[in-house]
Order: sequence, then structure tokens, then C-alpha cells
Amino acid sequence: MLDILTFVLKLEEQPAFAGLISDRVAPAANVQTDDDLLNYIRETASIAFHMLGTAPMAAQELGGVVDSSLKVYGTTNLRIVDCSVIPLQIAAHTQATVYAIAEKAASMIVGK
Repeated sequence: MLDILTFVLKLEEQPAFAGLISDRVAPAANVQTDDDLLNYIRETASIAFHMLGTAPMAAQELGGVVDSSLKVYGTTNLRIVDCSVIPLQIAAHTQATVYAIAEKAASMIVGK
């Protein structure tokens, strides 16, 4: 997180942004050193997004947990049907995507 924050702060110093940025809001302009930035991160970072991908659908050798039928590797018929199977971050709210996964899973389970 420190590397990302440092990179973004360097971006704001580039001439292309000179007319677009009037004042730094966060972190405050006096937060300069790595230690200051780390303290800022510790004090302000939080999870505000829907977590996904903790049991990704992918090849087992790539770290996947479930196959394309949502069955957990190494089990007979245990399936995971939630957003944890989505292997990559999506640019949408997770609710509609999980509905689609659940519909597909239901079809697979009942054999349609």
C-alpha cells in the first residue's frame, strides 16, 4: 500500500496535473516521509468493498479452489456458490453477478 500511495503522490507532482490539482486533501501535505505515510495508511485504511475471489474458479495448479461446475477440488459434491468463486475483481456490484452464478449453479445441480 505504501508503494501505491507513493506512486500516486508522485503522479500529482507531474506537469500534466499542474492545473488540475489545487490542494492535496488526503493525506495532508505535511505527511511526507515513509513513516508518516505508513501511519496514515494504518489510521485510515479500511475495507469498503465487497470481497471476492477467496475460493476462485481456476485450475487447481493456479491456486483455484473450485472447477467450472463450482465443485471444490478433492471433494465429491461440495459446491461453492457465492462471490468467492469470482477469480478477478469485477467492475460492477456483486449482487447481480452472484445471482447469475446461483442461477447457473441451480441449473447444473438439477441437470438442466
